[in-house]
Amino acid sequence: MITYSGIGVEVVTDADAQKLVGTTPAFQAYVTDVARKMNANGTDCPDAFHGVTVQKYSTAGYAVGGVNDCGGYAALWVTRDGQWQEASGTQDVWDCDVLHYFDIPRSFAGDCANTGGGFGPAAVSGLRIHMDKAAVMAAGGTVEAGTADQCRGLLLPDMPRVANQTDGWMSPTKGLVGISARPGMLTPEGIGLGSTRAAVEHEYPQGHLENGYWVVPLTATSEYEFGIEADGTVGEALLAATDQDCAR
Repeated sequence: MITYSGIGVEVVTDADAQKLVGTTPAFQAYVTDVARKMNANGTDCPDAFHGVTVQKYSTAGYAVGGVNDCGGYAALWVTRDGQWQEASGTQDVWDCDVLHYFDIPRSFAGDCANTGGGFGPAAVSGLRIHMDKAAVMAAGGTVEAGTADQCRGLLLPDMPRVANQTDGWMSPTKGLVGISARPGMLTPEGIGLGSTRAAVEHEYPQGHLENGYWVVPLTATSEYEFGIEADGTVGEALLAATDQDCAR
């Protein structure tokens, strides 16, 4: 583990990233790309710091720092499948289930807590089940390219793109049929990626097991679906249409 002195290493340019001694070129490229985006976002507050501050880095594949444009938040970064990504961003403590999901020790990340809210039951980032493409785009979402007669992927509003992942599925006939939780997204009952099966069943005793998913009816047209991994934790969480024809 590498801990940088003071507030950490401030990264705005490629040259700044080279000060991150002990990190990989891939990590340096990643934080530089984030810093560029912060610079582009910060035109309304020219006197503020626009960039990334790296405070800690582990060769095991995770790091902690800050992200700033006209405001700021603490960021937890991880590498998965060879790609760096933001695992969590917060102005509070980390969610404990996120740390568990990414196998990040608390000795590195610090304190955590279990909170809830934001992932359903009615909407996620302003998107609702069965929205059509026009409504999804009007709410800030992005529908991936593809032919009109095929299921297409989705990018949630104000979310960075993660390679080889989708935030949901658009059906050619039914509209938005599934929204997938990202790490740190939690139901009002505090369930998300990394939660235990025991916690899921405790919070949703009305659910039932179906093909490895704990399925929880919400309304006549929507449900939660929690994919349970071999280790007994949630590896996938969906807010889905009951008549879905794309997701899972």
